[in-house]
Amino acid sequence: MSPLAIVAIVVGGLALIAVIAYCIWKFRKPFAQDAGFLYDPSQDIFYSAMDAWQRRFGYCQLYDEAAPLCDMILDCEPVRFEYEGKRWLIELWKGQYGMAAGAEVGVFNTADLGLDAAVYSAASEEDMPLITFELRQNNQPLFTRSPQPHWWLTGFILGHFAPPEELAMKATLQFGSQGMANAVLRAFQQLGYSARELGQQSTRIQILFTAPKSAQPQTRTPFIERASLNSSREYCRLYHDLTDGVQGNALAKLRALADTNAALHEQALRFGRSELGYRHQEVPSSFLKNQIPPS
Repeated sequence: MSPLAIVAIVVGGLALIAVIAYCIWKFRKPFAQDAGFLYDPSQDIFYSAMDAWQRRFGYCQLYDEAAPLCDMILDCEPVRFEYEGKRWLIELWKGQYGMAAGAEVGVFNTADLGLDAAVYSAASEEDMPLITFELRQNNQPLFTRSPQPHWWLTGFILGHFAPPEELAMKATLQFGSQGMANAVLRAFQQLGYSARELGQQSTRIQILFTAPKSAQPQTRTPFIERASLNSSREYCRLYHDLTDGVQGNALAKLRALADTNAALHEQALRFGRSELGYRHQEVPSSFLKNQIPPS
């Protein structure tokens, strides 16, 4: 191998490390001024806002590679295809997000028809499908996200432990045209989804996501997965031990945790893919110490 090739490999490796390190910093950063998540008291779950700041950054594959290094052990299912001059990405995720269990459906596209590692933009309003999904653990329902146009429909249960293999997502996406729905159906079929896992009713596509068909992030090694899940299990146990006598929902428990264990409280804020903001329907971080949370 020539010296020039060796230098190129080293530089490329350093660049990759730098990008992953940046993603880790973004993911691990606790709550700041830009809230990206909302709270649903009826199901006691957190979920991403339509106008979350993450929308500005879209998606690239390095985000999935960084996740296991941030205590997020997820089944990832990126589904790529081309339609009407754009490269599209519909991705499903489910698993353990630090101290929370949850799932996501993301819709992205780009006019760049080049490398799969390209950065995708969040779907615009005119490109957003109507999305809904139900998340189950060992066939027991955890929560449901009701149908709404979205680019990133999510849900997270704080303090709940659920390894990804125990979770199943039933998702439905309804598109604005028959052609788009057909393209999505073909993309899932080409990935290996069977008739049992995939259905179509006109412009509506139903997906059963249990075991991923795609290659998983290289950073999700057996050692990292085992260590991360053990850590998350212990954090969830501590969360419930310390909030066992607290009446009310997750917001009440977080408020109590802020007063009893600051380190665990900070850890609790680090789920999802970045900062956790509160709204009831947009509750600032000062809410945790200065206000009485809703029952």
